[in-house]
Amino acid sequence: MDRIKASFVKSSRNIFEFLKNSENIKEAFLKSISYENQFNLVPFSRFMLEDEELIKKLLEWRIKNKYFFFDEMEPTYETTLNWLNSEIISNPDRVLFLIFNKNGKIYGCVGLNIREFFENSIELDHLVILPEANYSEANKIIKTLVEWCKKIINVEKFYWRVFSNKKNRIQMFKKIGFEEIQMLDYSKNINLNSSQYTSYNSSR
Repeated sequence: MDRIKASFVKSSRNIFEFLKNSENIKEAFLKSISYENQFNLVPFSRFMLEDEELIKKLLEWRIKNKYFFFDEMEPTYETTLNWLNSEIISNPDRVLFLIFNKNGKIYGCVGLNIREFFENSIELDHLVILPEANYSEANKIIKTLVEWCKKIINVEKFYWRVFSNKKNRIQMFKKIGFEEIQMLDYSKNINLNSSQYTSYNSSR
C-alpha cells in the first residue's frame, strides 16, 4: 500500500472508530449526518449491541432483504448480533448508519466499507430502506452520504454491488451518477433468480 493510500485508510479508520464509540443515543445523534431536518444517518455504536429491540428490528430487515446482503449467513438474532459486533463494531474498515426520519423512527440503514479498489475509494453497502421512504428520499439519503464522504473522508470514487435483477436500485444509482463497470458471477446457498451481480462506480 503506497503512502497516499495508507494515509487515506488510516484517516478513514480513525473517523469510523470515532463514529462507532458513542456511549449513548444522544452522543450518536450528535455525530450523525443530517439533511435539512428530514432525516439523520446515525452511526451504529457499541452501546447499541445491548439494545435487544434494535437488534430484532435489524434482524427483521435482514430476513426481508437477505438478497441484498453478500454473505451466506442465515439471519437469526444470534448471527445478526455477531455480525454487528464482528463485522461492524470490531472491523476498522466498516461503519453502519441507521436512518432516522424527522420523527425519530428508524426506517433503514446503509454502510460504508473501505475496500482496496483504487486510491481514496469506498464501497456503499448494506442499503436497506423501508417502503415508507419514497424514491426521492432514498435518492437524497445516498447523495447526502456521498457528499459527506467526499467532504470529510476525501473519497474520490464510490463503489456499489447489486444483484442484476434489482432493476429499481440500479436505476436509482444510475441517476445519482453511478456507472456499471463489471458483471460477475456470484453463488449463494439460497434460491436466487440471478447469480450475477453488477459492480458500479462513481467519481462524482
